[in-house]
Amino acid sequence: MFAALRRLPVAGALALALLTLTARLALAGSGPENVLVIIDPGLPESLYLGHRYVAARGIPARNVLYLRPDAESFARLVDFQGRVVTGTLEARGIGDHIDQVVLAPTRAFYVPAAGLVGVPKSGCPVPVNRFAISMAYGLLPQAPEILAGAYLEAGDFDGGSHSPNPYYGGRFRGRPSALAFDAGQAWQGGSPDEDGNRLLLGSLLGWTGERGNTVAEIDALIDRSLRADGTRPAGSFYFMNTPDQTRSKGRLNNDWPATIRSLQAMGGKGEVLQGVLPDSCKDAAGAVIGCHDALGVLTGIAGMDAPGANFSLLPGAFADHLTSFAATYDEGGQTKMSQWISKGASGTIGTVEEPCTGGKFPVPDLHAHYFAGLSLGEAAYRALPWLAFESLLVGDPLTTPFAQPPELVLGNLPQAPVRGVLNLDLSARAGLAGAAIRGFELYVDGLRLLRKEATAGAEAGEGQARLALNTARLADGWHQLTVVAIDDQAAATRARAQAAIEVRNRGRWLSTEVSPAEGDPNTVFSVSVAAGGPDRPRELRLWQNERLVAVATGDATALTVRGSALGQGPSNLRLEADYLDNGQAVSRLLPVNVAWGVVPPGVPPSGIPPTAADHSLVVAPGASQLLDLPAYFANGERAKVELLQAPEQARLVIQDGTVRIDADYYASGLDSLRYRALDADGKPGGEATVRIRYCLPGGDPRDDALRVCPGNHKAWLPMASR
Repeated sequence: MFAALRRLPVAGALALALLTLTARLALAGSGPENVLVIIDPGLPESLYLGHRYVAARGIPARNVLYLRPDAESFARLVDFQGRVVTGTLEARGIGDHIDQVVLAPTRAFYVPAAGLVGVPKSGCPVPVNRFAISMAYGLLPQAPEILAGAYLEAGDFDGGSHSPNPYYGGRFRGRPSALAFDAGQAWQGGSPDEDGNRLLLGSLLGWTGERGNTVAEIDALIDRSLRADGTRPAGSFYFMNTPDQTRSKGRLNNDWPATIRSLQAMGGKGEVLQGVLPDSCKDAAGAVIGCHDALGVLTGIAGMDAPGANFSLLPGAFADHLTSFAATYDEGGQTKMSQWISKGASGTIGTVEEPCTGGKFPVPDLHAHYFAGLSLGEAAYRALPWLAFESLLVGDPLTTPFAQPPELVLGNLPQAPVRGVLNLDLSARAGLAGAAIRGFELYVDGLRLLRKEATAGAEAGEGQARLALNTARLADGWHQLTVVAIDDQAAATRARAQAAIEVRNRGRWLSTEVSPAEGDPNTVFSVSVAAGGPDRPRELRLWQNERLVAVATGDATALTVRGSALGQGPSNLRLEADYLDNGQAVSRLLPVNVAWGVVPPGVPPSGIPPTAADHSLVVAPGASQLLDLPAYFANGERAKVELLQAPEQARLVIQDGTVRIDADYYASGLDSLRYRALDADGKPGGEATVRIRYCLPGGDPRDDALRVCPGNHKAWLPMASR
């Protein structure tokens, strides 16, 4: 399924012209453009913390998917959610550069998977009954083989297909192999290998269920992780020699000296301490004052009290206590890894059930990979020897305290709407001594349009390039432009600069304002509309990230949406206008913030049936996509829907109220479906028609003139000047 992903070209209207420029610190091999964030639309804390994370990290709207991520089995997850994820990446044109999947808080921390992974004939005969929910998504590229029973649980080599982690960096001496991750290539033995396996890096932002963390604690994690990026904090990594020698010593303990030597070789510091937690540091007079400079902690103990201990974790720290039930939140026999988040960690790993092997826990090398400049997610997966079926990574995987990002400068940025070709002059200087600039990437609205190698600058470590963008092939309106500079080191450290941009090649424009900009779930947010151009729009659609939240006819002067329909937290609204000639215009991003802590409206009002709305949408042939079918009660709560008429060239699948459309591979032209809203008792409400146009974003090898989306705003801008 996943291995068959095609690189689809640009989908949707794109345009350019500078309004503002925002510079952001870079990350290692993966940045915000390379992350898919999944938010559960039915879980308030998932909406709030997911929105907070997207806003804090500057993750493109195109990379946000509203989907309930848990399932009753891994097979069911692959069949429904897996198809949605794969189809979303394809239909939105981002499948070529998504490396990580981050789940906002979920309703379950694992997915049942009994019988899928075989037990070795010798070694540890512990079966795998659960997959960590984050790894269920990370292993989607290998799902066909997993479902076919091709993998054995890690154990003694007795023949058969075992499950090593293909991205695992192995043991090292000296500088670690801090190699940036890329999901677009296969891996084997820690190196790119066309005969290897593909995977994604999966993580859970936080667990808010039983024995988990509070919303406030995960909120604080987001802030401190972002604040830590690029700061290269001074401190020490602590390796604890505990009384529990089963967990503390064994095969992992043998690597402590090598890891510490590697840290020292890079200018870092590591120490082995006696005890459970690093609370025994002394001052110059010999008095015990505790260790308050912990960049990372590796200990081995079943029970501990990290929040109450006399030590401090610095922002960005990773901590782990190597016990089998740290992520088994449904039983209380051992300390849960949520303690590390409460203490101030940015990330931690635990298993959702008793694993067969210690290879499901990260080796100490993780801290050296991290210090060498990898992101937290990359460092964690680089240090897991075996496929982490049961291993749950919790925290912010984009945290990068030790990267030294380049300095990026953009030239030729216009102060007014542009027409024709926009030339962007780029210049960057590597942040790491001895490094150079490898190249630049250009993203528009989260789509990677251009990549170009850098030419050497006047001074060592400098790189330059000019990117030429023909805006005549793009739609009028406001969009987000992001330029990324990448250095030539193994960790591929990046710098980013962003601009709000507009183009006006065809004289179309949209002027919008949102009022109020802040509110609570009961607030009605109103988006005013003024449109100009040679003709009037025929339809207006209001999007929150990539979720449709309101529609109106083209002559409407305002669209409204309640805070309860958006979910709590900060997010961006965007208005899209369709014209009679199938052209489009898009508005600037409209930030709104729905306050956390206010009780949502709750029970829908009785006697007032929910409403539905006629609207249009584009569906990519051969892809599986979610259908956001607008259906609302008077208080803003979303209503369930019932399908009345299926489209002729697609199949509709409903699960837990979520509708997925599977378009035929050769679907083309126009189609339609009808649906109606249902009240809380299942009684029918308003009905609506969805007008479907099947077309590709353009440029796919299998397309033809009848299958490419009409209107040159849908044309693909080739990834030229590589």
